[in-house]
Amino acid sequence: MKSLENLRLSFPELEDSVKQSTKGGWGGYSGGSGFGGGGWGNYGGFGNPNNPFVLDPVTVTPGNSNWDNPYDVRNGSWGNPYNSGWGYPGQDYGGGGGGGYIASEDTPGDPFMRINGQLIVTATGKKTDIDYIYENDPYDDVILNFEEVNVKDYNGNDVLAYRVVSYQTEPSGVKNTDVPDRYKSNCHGSALGVDLWFNDIYDPNLRDVNIKEDQGFKTMMDGYSSNFSDSNVISFYEGGLLKHSVQRNPITGEIWSKTDQREGKHYADLNAFFADENNADKYVYTTRKYYAL
Repeated sequence: MKSLENLRLSFPELEDSVKQSTKGGWGGYSGGSGFGGGGWGNYGGFGNPNNPFVLDPVTVTPGNSNWDNPYDVRNGSWGNPYNSGWGYPGQDYGGGGGGGYIASEDTPGDPFMRINGQLIVTATGKKTDIDYIYENDPYDDVILNFEEVNVKDYNGNDVLAYRVVSYQTEPSGVKNTDVPDRYKSNCHGSALGVDLWFNDIYDPNLRDVNIKEDQGFKTMMDGYSSNFSDSNVISFYEGGLLKHSVQRNPITGEIWSKTDQREGKHYADLNAFFADENNADKYVYTTRKYYAL
């Protein structure tokens, strides 16, 4: 009898389809002489026994499923090979269980709620901008125009963020909507792999001065607190306020850092990051928080 792992690797086409799926749930036991341990819970959205997924010579027939609230993220379990058991060729698959919208198999630590892989982002109707035209630095002289948004985190909470909707190259210039990638995220958004800005924009016309713009980000990330060795995101805090974030490879130690309207930069490790420009002056003596997503 083949192991589940060996059997899984015998069906690369199905495995690839599953990785693209965003829905899953606990399954029942496979029928007849098949392997026990659970079937595909509402396999990839095929939540109907009359709608099988055919991969010759096996027909995968999920059982009836009861969907959880799609906003109750991950109440459904993973619909992936590790929670499943195959029947032998020609036999029906086990019955499916309740599922929910979850991140894909490749992103188990995604801190954001998603539907069909997309962030749940709601515009607040407020707009603001940042003017870099008169900055004394070698980087792009632009004005970035933002809309304020709320993005749902893993637990369904709103996290305050900003989305770049256009940019200008002079104060009275045209607002260009073909936004280059380097403008779409600041350091925090880049570290999390999303096209959003977090925390850095403060506009007294938008809210009370007592509102802490980094609170949603901090609360979301607290659930992923870790140590340096295991971390893949590091955030730097000064005086309790979020100052910078970088992405880290926990295996190689490599660092990726981005700042505002600039291109991202790659470093061999955290020491190399500190050695570049004035990063040491800015971040060496800050409080570091390590996150493992």
